[in-house]
Amino acid sequence: FTLPMLAGVDLVLASPQDFMASPARWTEWISRFGGTCTAGPNFSYALAARALRRASNLDLSRWRVALNGAEPVNPTTVRDFTEAAAAFGMDPGAAFPAFGMAELAIAGTFPTPGSGLRVDAVDARMVEHDRFARPVLDENDEGAKGFALLGRPIPGLEIRITDTTTGSPMRDREVGELEISGT
Repeated sequence: FTLPMLAGVDLVLASPQDFMASPARWTEWISRFGGTCTAGPNFSYALAARALRRASNLDLSRWRVALNGAEPVNPTTVRDFTEAAAAFGMDPGAAFPAFGMAELAIAGTFPTPGSGLRVDAVDARMVEHDRFARPVLDENDEGAKGFALLGRPIPGLEIRITDTTTGSPMRDREVGELEISGT
């Protein structure tokens, strides 16, 4: 609530119950109020994509940041949403998959604004069994799994992956436990 007051911009709030009662309201509000930034968990974008396929007369051209976080970000959901919203003028680059958690006061990692969805395609079997994220050329390849890239740590945070038993740092692409430090 503080940022809109400090920046002198309008803030439109609605309860989660209003959204759940009618997911179409979210994009209707963005259109009606000329919204430029909003946030929701992955499931909300799945519901909004379905609602957009039945919508008409929306203007989403001012939408600049569609933060997707608070639960795992599914690349298919993001693509479905951005394709449906593009029909109403939203730039797919507005997709903003991010990582956060309450213990971080929400923000953990952010992508570059305007970069949209970027995906790391890896060998699903190797991630599961060998605990190594070996890249594959195409996330549509059989046995591939796509993970949304969630950006870089926000200023003041350091994030690394550690071994779950020893706590020692892991090498790039090894599966381990997330360790976060910072202000």
